[in-house]
Amino acid sequence: MILENPPCARRTGLSLRARPLFLAVRRLTLLLGLALPSTLPAQSADAMLTKVKDVLALTDEAAGAGTRLVRLRGVVTDVSAQHDECSLHDGEAGVSLQLGDEIQAPAQGAEIEVEGRVVSEPFLQRTRTRIKATKLTVLGAGALPPAKPTSVKNVAEFRQLDQWVSVEGTVLQVRSSMTLFTIQIVSEATSCNVLVRDWPRTSIPRDWIGGKVRVTGVNRAYLPGSSFLSLVAPSPAQVSVLKTGVVDPLDAPATTVNALRGGCRKKIRGSS
Repeated sequence: MILENPPCARRTGLSLRARPLFLAVRRLTLLLGLALPSTLPAQSADAMLTKVKDVLALTDEAAGAGTRLVRLRGVVTDVSAQHDECSLHDGEAGVSLQLGDEIQAPAQGAEIEVEGRVVSEPFLQRTRTRIKATKLTVLGAGALPPAKPTSVKNVAEFRQLDQWVSVEGTVLQVRSSMTLFTIQIVSEATSCNVLVRDWPRTSIPRDWIGGKVRVTGVNRAYLPGSSFLSLVAPSPAQVSVLKTGVVDPLDAPATTVNALRGGCRKKIRGSS
């Protein structure tokens, strides 16, 4: 006697004609299950980065490989005088963009979307992670993000490299030339030099010496390979006078030697 539906077929609820299809589907499922664990990590490792903080979290080796792709969106906080680089802030962190000849530099304050790859380069005995842009799209006007308060020492030592920061200090010097306007400020016995772009040459301040200012800008080197200028403010709007100083340094108030430790410009008297 031939059983039309053997016990195994009855237990699974399958007819003899349906069993080959069932086995084929089951075999394919097993094969896919074995393949997924090996492919998912590779996809995750090569995923496009969309946050600046994730770019900056890469190791020097990973950044230096030049293979990690990015698509970032943010506001332009600074544009170089040569229009070959700019700084982007996505609301959480900032990063520097290299712009090739085929990419037109955006305006400061513009909201942009940029695609490119992560690169690494030497910077004053350390490494600097940047983005080499391959495509840049201007989305419209943006709003500058809130600046992160930091110290003069941090700015002078580039501890907030490429970040949008604000710093306060006592004015030691103000210099103006045909192309540059710089302020030297000091706090807690450490000084730094600030470049302010587009300062009107007809409005050079005369009463800042010994006063106090707050400056917002990007903690970056204005001159390649030099740490002399360590903060770049994109416009005069990023400079606030907190306290006026004196026109003539000799008009500074008299003080003692111990009081000079605070970094203010003052006048002392003594005898030899």
